Amino acid sequence: MPQEPGGSRLGQRLVPWGLILGGSGLMAAALLGNMVRHGKRGLGPLQLAGAALGFVALSIGIALEPRLRRQIAKACTHVLTPVECMILAAAIGLLNGAVELGHHLLRAQLLDRLVRQPPEVLWLAPVSYVVWHGIPAAFLALLAWVRPGSVTVPVALFTSIVIFAWSQLSFYGGFDPGAMLLLAMGIGVALGGAADRRGAALLRASRRTVLWAGAAVVLTVLAIPTWRVMSERSAQGEPAPASSPNVLLIVLDTVRADNLPTYGYPRATTPSIDRLARDGVVFDRAYATAPWTLPTHASLFTGRYHHETSVDWRQPLDGAHPTLAELLTAHGYATGGFVGNLRYCLAIQGLARGFGRYEDFQLEPAVALFASKLGSEAAHALGLRSYRQLVRNDAVTVTDLCLDWLDTVDDRPFFAFLNYFDAHESYLPPPELVETFGPRSPKLEHWQPRSWLFSKQELQGFIDAYDACILAIDLQIERLLQRLRETGRLDNTLIVVVGDHGEMFGEHEIMGHGNNLYRECLQVPLIFHQPGDAVPSGTRIDQVVSLRDVPATILALLDVDAAPLGGHSLRPLWLGAPDPTISPALAELTTGINPPPWEPHAQGPLKALIAEGAHYIRVGDANEQLYDLADTYQQNNLAESPAAGDRLTRIREALDALLAQGSGG
Repeated sequence: MPQEPGGSRLGQRLVPWGLILGGSGLMAAALLGNMVRHGKRGLGPLQLAGAALGFVALSIGIALEPRLRRQIAKACTHVLTPVECMILAAAIGLLNGAVELGHHLLRAQLLDRLVRQPPEVLWLAPVSYVVWHGIPAAFLALLAWVRPGSVTVPVALFTSIVIFAWSQLSFYGGFDPGAMLLLAMGIGVALGGAADRRGAALLRASRRTVLWAGAAVVLTVLAIPTWRVMSERSAQGEPAPASSPNVLLIVLDTVRADNLPTYGYPRATTPSIDRLARDGVVFDRAYATAPWTLPTHASLFTGRYHHETSVDWRQPLDGAHPTLAELLTAHGYATGGFVGNLRYCLAIQGLARGFGRYEDFQLEPAVALFASKLGSEAAHALGLRSYRQLVRNDAVTVTDLCLDWLDTVDDRPFFAFLNYFDAHESYLPPPELVETFGPRSPKLEHWQPRSWLFSKQELQGFIDAYDACILAIDLQIERLLQRLRETGRLDNTLIVVVGDHGEMFGEHEIMGHGNNLYRECLQVPLIFHQPGDAVPSGTRIDQVVSLRDVPATILALLDVDAAPLGGHSLRPLWLGAPDPTISPALAELTTGINPPPWEPHAQGPLKALIAEGAHYIRVGDANEQLYDLADTYQQNNLAESPAAGDRLTRIREALDALLAQGSGG
């Protein structure tokens, strides 16, 4: 027999070992890179890509090296076929999804924690993990097909166990990603070797798991929409009289009053809302009850202050207080909610109570991929823009959902709640509007809550994109109004346009919201519009009001008893009633979850009361700030001024009494 040339044999040895050493080096470099990232959480895109490429190279090298292959074959008794590689990965993926569902159940039921997931997570999480486990399994299956006998139980199990252990260790955070990867690899080696002795039993169990768990996933996929339809039908009682006004509650998430022409802004960001304002009632000094979404929406639905409800950063709205949707459903209204904010405006967070239909997460292929903890971590690590789009429904989607629902309502009076989220960071306007107010800033992809990192020009770039997002919302509101006009419903519809909180663009060296109680974060648009005499056209109210009173005002305009809700009707203000009873403008913010030290709420819970022509802020127990309302940008703190003594004392006492009595008024 002719002998192989020496160079050929050398090449056969060098290539596998080159892959083995190179792959090991890439993985080590990724871990080392993580160690020197100066405390940044997670593997960066380069580290993640290097670790993945190194793992693939290492696996190929081991498969190609004859001696290692023979040693593995001697040590392992169970060789896998391509189909068995996929079955084993699918079984562990389903198990991984089930364990994650257990985490969610533990948080929601035992720890009373907020879970930002739709009911579909019951099948989305297992499907997501099957996909993520299936990606390396497909590579192993191909290897098993090309080189029969090269993939054994320990090899396949090692890959799946590393993914399983990584995802479960990362669920609660607090672990260094590099340490998690090393620990996950150690668990994979240990369990892989132990499982090889029972490979046949493991494969039988995997087949049963895929069969029964797969069937459970399919049944869940079918059961959830069936449950939704039945719930919507059961919520429909006798319809209200056809003459009853419809209600359209439009919440402009993260939109502050400053950026609307109705409130003096020079840019044409809201032509449709401006028309509603000219023909309705505009509140010039409306204040949110909190500087972030969930507590303000709870106030808009229940008429209660933040401290009167159960909501917090990790707690949903409970059933202690009735909601606007529940009362209107009981009075025969068709009720539907359609939200863009998929962080703090979800059905599972208690805001859907009383609604016949509540649309939040929309099922797309990418949603399934990122529905698991592992998927979301991978998306964040890779900086995928698509992920940031997945945690929101854009204005077009929200409007489409509402219009589709309105087509099913027939002649029944409706209450439609729409939450438009487009103006939330990272300020992603639709492509056709990106440069409406200025060129797109590359810094938009690297938004951070630290204003001093950006120049004035870069901050202006954020505002330009923010304004474009507001315009995108306004265009969809006009589309919605046009449909109501075409169907003859607009003339009998009460429209309420309101912001849930504002946004900071470097004022007080703060970015974003949910971290302070300054005016820019609390003063929001509030507009009532209704054809006829109930809401007088061209009326402006300069008095300070709280969003707590919005639901009672809506019910008063519908002539529905608002007693079950908190708050008071604002209607007497535009009717000119002497000394009307309204709620004080109280705003609250609890300490956030591990806030950075430069943010105000890191110093303790914040309370604000806008009264006596001043904006008072209490930080923790002692630190106080007092700004005259004429000081628009709150530059002059009067809290230490002797001239403010009596006014400051009265505001302190009013705030303490308001918090002590609980009901607020």
